[in-house]
Amino acid sequence: MVYAVNTNGLPYLSPKPKKPPSVRVGTLIAYSRMSLTAPPQALFRESLFLRRVAGHGKRKGRKFIFNKIFFPKCTADKIPVKLVPSFPTSGLLQLLFVFQQLIVELKIISKLPTTTLRVSTRATMKSSLHCVQAALVLALVTRLVTVQADSAATVVVDKLVDKLLPHKPFPFPRPYPFPRPGPKAWEYEISDYSSHPCKRECTLRSRPMTCRYVFVVENYFTLSRACHDCPYNQSHCSLPHCIAADGGRKAVKVVNRMMPGPAIEVCEGDRLMVTVVNRLEPSEVTSIHWHGQLQKGTPFMDGVGLITQCPIGFNAKFTYRFKASEAGTHYWHAHSGPQRTDGVYGALIVRRPRSFTLEPNLGLYAHDLSEHVITIMDWTEDSMTDRLSRYTHVDYDAKPKLMLVNGKGRHTQFEALDGSLHYTPYAEFKVTPGQRYRFRLISNGIMNCPIQFSIDGHTMTVIASDGNPMLPFVVDSIIVNSGERYDFVLNADNTSSLRNFWIRLRGYNNCKLHNATQTAILKYSGAPDNPPPESTTWDDAVRGGRSLNSAIVNTSLPQTSFEISEMYSATYDPDLHAQPQTPDMKVYLGIEFHAIENEVAHHPDYYSINDTYSYGSKFYSPHINWISNQMPPSPPLTQLGDLPANQFCNIDTLSKNCKKEWCACTHHYKAKLGALVELVIVDEGILSHAYHPMHLHGHKFSVLAMGKLGEQTTVDDVKALDQSGGITRRVNKAPIKDTVIVPDGGYTVIRFKADNPGFWLFHCHVELHSAMGMAMVFQVGDPKDFPRPPRNFQRCGNS
Repeated sequence: MVYAVNTNGLPYLSPKPKKPPSVRVGTLIAYSRMSLTAPPQALFRESLFLRRVAGHGKRKGRKFIFNKIFFPKCTADKIPVKLVPSFPTSGLLQLLFVFQQLIVELKIISKLPTTTLRVSTRATMKSSLHCVQAALVLALVTRLVTVQADSAATVVVDKLVDKLLPHKPFPFPRPYPFPRPGPKAWEYEISDYSSHPCKRECTLRSRPMTCRYVFVVENYFTLSRACHDCPYNQSHCSLPHCIAADGGRKAVKVVNRMMPGPAIEVCEGDRLMVTVVNRLEPSEVTSIHWHGQLQKGTPFMDGVGLITQCPIGFNAKFTYRFKASEAGTHYWHAHSGPQRTDGVYGALIVRRPRSFTLEPNLGLYAHDLSEHVITIMDWTEDSMTDRLSRYTHVDYDAKPKLMLVNGKGRHTQFEALDGSLHYTPYAEFKVTPGQRYRFRLISNGIMNCPIQFSIDGHTMTVIASDGNPMLPFVVDSIIVNSGERYDFVLNADNTSSLRNFWIRLRGYNNCKLHNATQTAILKYSGAPDNPPPESTTWDDAVRGGRSLNSAIVNTSLPQTSFEISEMYSATYDPDLHAQPQTPDMKVYLGIEFHAIENEVAHHPDYYSINDTYSYGSKFYSPHINWISNQMPPSPPLTQLGDLPANQFCNIDTLSKNCKKEWCACTHHYKAKLGALVELVIVDEGILSHAYHPMHLHGHKFSVLAMGKLGEQTTVDDVKALDQSGGITRRVNKAPIKDTVIVPDGGYTVIRFKADNPGFWLFHCHVELHSAMGMAMVFQVGDPKDFPRPPRNFQRCGNS
């Protein structure tokens, strides 16, 4: 327990007791006696110190319960250390610590006019232990004081810190800091779930578990006060609640004050119960989509606001309950507004028992570790809400300038007083020489930015995509699109000279304009603790050799390119691989941008699309088959009867010419339950190099064909080519995915079995494209086929 009191009049702490209360073993009491004549900044800093100390435990009345804290047995009672203050003060500062019935007073008195401080101590004890060291370390950790740079005692303190402090920050759960709102608003703790009981070895004999999590979604900020002295002290950048990102300061939206948010790691068949608490602005709603989980039997848990559920309102909570039925590498992310782009995302890993029957590529690797999950994304300098508004209403460059790896990267430069330069840390992935590891790569891409992923000095053996096993394929680089996931095996065999290697990200299309790039470090155990010597510019991130998907994005590199449609599934799916196979339903979908009088971005009388002064000021409306999707006022999955008859439409039901008039509705196609549906998706290429990764909810599909015809094409051209036999479909062992790229000026052919009753979104996973209308809904079956919604399921919509 810790009990914190203060005499400087701050409202959220209790007054100082007349004497320290009696304590028992395992108790820490900390309070201060600061001169009231000290400068205000000193009082503020000191209050933050007490706030941090109190914030390490769970609040319970006036006491705080620690999850874990160390009580070292110290033997030295004098430590010759010169310290400098963390704030300007001319007053007397005393700290009183109680360690296991041992009272230690650390008195720091300014020695004006210099900034050097001297430390005097008084120890009163009932035992023979001296804990002066612990008091000093606690003062250092809370940034109350720092060690003088030229002090000979620096080495002494470093050794003390290494000896007394844990190698990683205090474990979660950690509570919210002061000020503390009402009791109902803060009934949830926030955790990273790194030690969750469901994160375990999956075996054939283990029983499924019920795995409970709490996700608190809130507005936050990078490099907040939780980051302490980051990036000047690199270890502070990894403290709980610290989001260092690229070093830039930016408003973000996060889960449990983490970015990426907490990783969920479970075994196939486990039942998940995730309570999402909305702590955003009062006017902002949220929902969470479980990307890759099909939600068979639980379509209400898919997490698409106004399609499968009502969005979660401010201060409200919603518990997602579903079975982790799809093994593999997946992820979760917000599906309301642009929240995914600003930080509401995280990994969802569903493992299987180590069996060659279940994992056909099991023999290729020896280790499948949590620390080898890699999430990548392009990153902007301002919030996506702001960018979306400017993109829609102003001629604005919305292109990203950098990327992040597991929420980390280097971009912003910090200069210390001594002239030294500091940066936020790289993401690091540790390996042992001679071992083979399974890595799991997840793209939370935001803009139209395919990312080339490569590792210097190593090849990668791709073994799965979107959670589905594939026959092993060795490549030098992978082009990863938004929403895609790839599993690969890395052999840590480059040991000719023990060193570290760059993991490189190189952006194309939107990211190429500003040469967006990022690096992380593949760290060999035993190698020197420093980054690789090679340069890290965009040009240096070029990787030749065998590449997966590179031709799709026109990398123009000396590569041998292979497309995902040329890969082979390592498993047999009777619904998707059986031959001969004739689809029950076939739909041609043209996806593109259309220069039309969109009432969202233009007004026919005041700023018509034909009256704007330049090409760049025209807003090109994203669409599928000339229709811009609009969400309904109520979720059709549970409130279909509340929606007007004209809420849904498609190109066959609209009476007006959508090539000349802006068409907006809930774009809708209905498939019979059990039907085999084929989609021929055509990117017409009107705006060049605008590639679209298309994601289907509730189903996985086989990729039968893919091709690029030129800079531009039309649905009619592809339809004619198909009817003449010009598109060859490979059904046998076709790769199975849930997200696939459509080449610019080309086509992609996919098939899925409509065996999951409900309403399922099909959309471009580029955030701006989807938000502005490049989406549609598939209705599978009739309402009588839908599972019954949970009891008291929320309703919303027009009154």
